[in-house]
Amino acid sequence: MEPKQAIYCDVLVVGSGAGGMLAAIRAHDLGLKSVVVEKTHYFGGTSALSGGAIWAPNNQFMNGSDSVEKAKKYLTAITNGNMREDRADAFLAAAPDMTNYLKEIGVGIAADTTPDYFIEVEGGMTGRSIVPTKLDGKALGPTFFEMREPSHLWKAGHRVALDWPDMHAVIEKQTGWQMSIAKLFARYWTDLSWRRITRRDRRVTMGAALVCALRIAMEKRGIPLMLNMRLTDLADSGGRVSGATFDSDGREVTVRAAKGVIIAAGGFEHNQALRDAYALRPTSAGHSIAPGINTGDGLMAAQDVGAGTEMMGHFWWTPVVVLPDPHVPNSMVPGPLFRSPGCVLVRPDGERFVNEASSYDRIGNAVLAEGSNRRSSDPYWMIFDARYRTTYPIGNLVPSAMASDKTLPREWWNRFIYKADTIAELASSTGLPAEQLNAVVARMNEAAREGKDTQFGRGDTLFDRTLSGDPAAGPNPSLVPIDKPPFYAIRAYIGDIGSKGGIRVNANAQVERADGTPISGLYAIGNSAASPFGDSYPGAGATLGAAMTFAYIAADHLAA
Repeated sequence: MEPKQAIYCDVLVVGSGAGGMLAAIRAHDLGLKSVVVEKTHYFGGTSALSGGAIWAPNNQFMNGSDSVEKAKKYLTAITNGNMREDRADAFLAAAPDMTNYLKEIGVGIAADTTPDYFIEVEGGMTGRSIVPTKLDGKALGPTFFEMREPSHLWKAGHRVALDWPDMHAVIEKQTGWQMSIAKLFARYWTDLSWRRITRRDRRVTMGAALVCALRIAMEKRGIPLMLNMRLTDLADSGGRVSGATFDSDGREVTVRAAKGVIIAAGGFEHNQALRDAYALRPTSAGHSIAPGINTGDGLMAAQDVGAGTEMMGHFWWTPVVVLPDPHVPNSMVPGPLFRSPGCVLVRPDGERFVNEASSYDRIGNAVLAEGSNRRSSDPYWMIFDARYRTTYPIGNLVPSAMASDKTLPREWWNRFIYKADTIAELASSTGLPAEQLNAVVARMNEAAREGKDTQFGRGDTLFDRTLSGDPAAGPNPSLVPIDKPPFYAIRAYIGDIGSKGGIRVNANAQVERADGTPISGLYAIGNSAASPFGDSYPGAGATLGAAMTFAYIAADHLAA
């Protein structure tokens, strides 16, 4: 390596996602000198690719309709009490203060109507998720091009940025939604000066808007953000962490932190060796939709100085499709937040196994609950008909009304997507048992006619009906017959949006040893730390909500 470079600060933050940047901003505002380092050439991490929702119970938009007590009942119910109660209490107490602070520092946020993912249990509510508001990328100046590019999930035509109101307009088929989307395309293509520079939309939305707003707040405060800095180890000074060492293109950089280090470096979902060592079931890093940069650097560095871990076998699960094109990223199915009536998920034996309208993490856990002989990396099948194919997006595939089957590469057929005139023929081409598949589809069609899924309760909850239903369908908006040929099948897998287990931390986000004693000067937040919600996924934005709330808590604790 080249000669060392030394940097001095009060608080070192490893990772430039929303949690990491907020921690640095809060520490600065409390009088501490902050430095943020990022492993890659782009800032924003997983946050920039996310929808940007923040799950924050009792937030300012709820006008007193929520309370710590209601939210605690909800978390207790969905986790069966299997959570770190001290951390849950700390989160619930600080989340409203954190969201108020976002507004203070100029981060635009708004209320959202997405219900809790377990809306049907005691304490479940609508309104706990808040979302970032759109902004103009020009406000960031040249730094805009150092931000990680948003996910294709939040773009129309893989180009035009959609925000949460746009998504709800499309999902709920609000009056005039088609004209609204057409106007967005017109704005994009007539923005000639920006088109000459980049294909990226300067209308920044979703998680990218959150990251962009936080980066602007950092720049206003003069907080350094150093890119291309890979963490190699933490400095352990007699049981206290006092900084870290990084590799920057072969040059060793040492950062000394007088107060402490906050690890906000994401999870370990793209480290297959760690998955193999800890996962409860064989899983594949290739099925994660998180950025490939998340390989557990922060976790392993913390373990080297004595950090304990929790819940290492758990992930934030989601069904995914994997296209036979290495240049196209994995995508969630049936959604997220796209209508799904008129499809069914079946196992390789042709049996249906889950309520397809439930949240993505619940679908993943349904797979894992099937038994130890079933691996999350084993394929499942998504079955649908011509009506569904014409009307709804499927992962990376736009509806055939927008791009017909003829536009798909020939090599995708009978490898990724299958098509047949009858269910029996579809079964033959996919290897599924014809009699069983016919029976499943017939049962789904009967449920759609009657408006009641007696097998898995699809459409029974507000979540099912609003986020996975279609107002045009009836009598149950989550159920539509699968009866319009041709019929289709695609392979689906249980993937993830990140690791749920990680570094053991306490209510102040301090890293703990396995015996529960804190390691002085070391903190962990976000997916670098174990989830405070046990093995549950409370609602939209639970990952960012926890990351940003504990970022706020950690900064306050460091400044105390």
